[in-house]
Amino acid sequence: LSCNHPVKQVHADSIVLQMRKQLLPFTLKKTDEVGKKYQLDCTLSNDSSYQLLIKPGAFIDCFGNKNDTLRMSFRVPSIETTGNLYLTLSADSSAKLLDFKKNQYLLQLLNEKGEALNTQKVEKFGTFNYLQMKPGNYKAQLIIDRNKNGKWDTGKYLSKQQAETIIFMSGSINLRANWDVEE
Repeated sequence: LSCNHPVKQVHADSIVLQMRKQLLPFTLKKTDEVGKKYQLDCTLSNDSSYQLLIKPGAFIDCFGNKNDTLRMSFRVPSIETTGNLYLTLSADSSAKLLDFKKNQYLLQLLNEKGEALNTQKVEKFGTFNYLQMKPGNYKAQLIIDRNKNGKWDTGKYLSKQQAETIIFMSGSINLRANWDVEE
């Protein structure tokens, strides 16, 4: 859940998640430092439909504004209609490029339009799992986050500062339904 302004107060009892007529328990977690993004943690079943109702006043921002009624229906796809992607960053292919003591690195998974679907910090070599992804073409890139602010920064011409380096994965990843792809 994303809000336009930092949230000052949350009334979690005004948020209802249900499958058919059954109310589901969940926890609400703040996922950023500012308080503009929240996540509902709940166990959902594959191949099921859900309804989310956020009643008026569930979120009150720093200016005292309250949300209106929000209703959303969504479906969790079946396992057979999704695929799993396993990206491995190994020392043998990139040890000379990466220095985890000196820099912070961000791994981004992009859709075929180039939009970032997931960004995560990389602190060591290993495999990164993207489970139950929608079939399609994906790309990956690694950002050398020199200033360690968790995002890619452009350069500054006047101070002769270069933009942060991006290492692009060559080619794209074709993920199909009910497949596991390792790259």
